[in-house]
Amino acid sequence: MKIVLLNPIAINPRLYPGIKTDLESMGHSFLYFETKCKDREEIKSRIKEADILITDNTRLDAELLSC
Repeated sequence: MKIVLLNPIAINPRLYPGIKTDLESMGHSFLYFETKCKDREEIKSRIKEADILITDNTRLDAELLSC
């Protein structure tokens, strides 16, 4: 599964590499971003083909979720 952390959330970003390693050892891919998205196009590029999306309070409409 492709798991995407869309923007930083309320955990220490230094934990992301360890989370990535753990998830990859279970056969998943984990993509994380340490900056907030600037616009809709950046959101689209980040979430493309994600099976699981983790986000904060970013608004995601049907168009974005259909990527």
